[in-house]
Amino acid sequence: MEAVGATDWRMIWATLFRRKIRTILTLVSIIAAFLLFGMLDAVKTAFDAGGKSLLGVDQLVMSSRY
Repeated sequence: MEAVGATDWRMIWATLFRRKIRTILTLVSIIAAFLLFGMLDAVKTAFDAGGKSLLGVDQLVMSSRY
């Protein structure tokens, strides 16, 4: 496998920005995918921790609104 030279990087860079809207939409979709994955992981962590915090609780505390 050959090393990527400076001219190859220039060609890649030029090709990426030949169609700017496609490049922007691709970058936005990649960012959205990582954001959604992080949010899904946060929800999973919250549900996993939610059950552990209720273990051993055997009383229900009630208070009046008035």
